[in-house]
Amino acid sequence: MMTKKEFQEAVKSRFEAHFTNGTVVISSVTKSNGRNLTGITVKSEVSNISPIIYIDAMFEMYESNGDLDFVINKAISDMEVHMKDLPSAITNDILDLEKAADNIYPVVINKEKSTEFLKTVPHTDFLDLAVVYKIILEDHAIDDGVGAVTIRNDMLEHWGITIDALHQRALQNINLRGCKIRPIREVIENSLRKSGAPENVIELMMADMRDNLSMYVITNNDMVNGAGCAFLDPSVLQKLSKMLNGDVVLIPSSIHETIAMPVKYCQGIDTIKEMIHEVNSTEVTEEDILSENAYLYNSATGILSVA
Repeated sequence: MMTKKEFQEAVKSRFEAHFTNGTVVISSVTKSNGRNLTGITVKSEVSNISPIIYIDAMFEMYESNGDLDFVINKAISDMEVHMKDLPSAITNDILDLEKAADNIYPVVINKEKSTEFLKTVPHTDFLDLAVVYKIILEDHAIDDGVGAVTIRNDMLEHWGITIDALHQRALQNINLRGCKIRPIREVIENSLRKSGAPENVIELMMADMRDNLSMYVITNNDMVNGAGCAFLDPSVLQKLSKMLNGDVVLIPSSIHETIAMPVKYCQGIDTIKEMIHEVNSTEVTEEDILSENAYLYNSATGILSVA
């Protein structure tokens, strides 16, 4: 069994032998929440953007099955697919601000855990969180498999605009992507059905859940990176306060979605924080954790604050 360093060298050698028309580069990639990964890319002369395959995941597969050839051949095949799905027209659209503007989208992330990552991207502080920006690419999976490219400092410099201008454009686009507010009862029921739970089990669990349970899940239509809908769109907070008849507690489920409930039903902020910590520790992947805090929306003043 190879060490990770030996494995990395073997991967690079095989990639170089296969992708003779490109330059194979291995580099450290800092993701949000401080996660450091090692990525391999094949830089092309005809494209300014290269897909990344993470060696960390490849090495885990190798440790699991011990088949070096299978793991590397699969990675080469995956890279070929990604490169085919990344025509130069897309990279030109990304670099052209006029074409990219309508697809710039804000994503809220954990600020404290993302200090190194935030050095590489334009961002805006928001409460104890940070807002970063992605370009949504319809029908293409490039960054984290969600059809999006994270906007980096060099892209902002290429465009020649300020972070504030970028932020304002992203906020305008929230409604273009759409926001969904769904009763948590509906979300749980749908999740049970997708998991293949027997109908009688679903009916039993739903019967135990009050029909008037005043909790809602907020995300975007893609249900990816959608927590910002609740935090950054004042109209969503106003709508929630009307639906819940007063002030609102926001519970950060992940970077993808947020849960809202009325303050009057809250059993104490400390209890809520304990619940958030427990869920983050057991149910949410490290890179998807948004916050350990709860947030309060004052319906009278329209102000959102850390609880």
